[in-house]
Amino acid sequence: MTVTPSIADGAIYFTGSNGLLYALEEETGYVRWCQNLTTLLGEQIPTLGRATPVVVQGSPLLLVGLSYPPIILAVNRCAGGSLVWRSPPLDFANL
Repeated sequence: MTVTPSIADGAIYFTGSNGLLYALEEETGYVRWCQNLTTLLGEQIPTLGRATPVVVQGSPLLLVGLSYPPIILAVNRCAGGSLVWRSPPLDFANL
């Protein structure tokens, strides 16, 4: 694990150094779902999450920041981590 996990609604959310985004049951540690970030993006590039996933209160969204590409993903934590949106690249060239 490369980040501090987020906990909400009985689940633990975190990214691993293997490029996977996990949702575990808080009580048992059972894997609710797991998403491969490279597959989710549809790109064969490194996509290591380096920031704690953020749970949007009152919403099914989970925000995940990536170091490369420098973007933010919004996934639906109540629907298996399916992609909702992705930001444009957040680097100096695009500001």
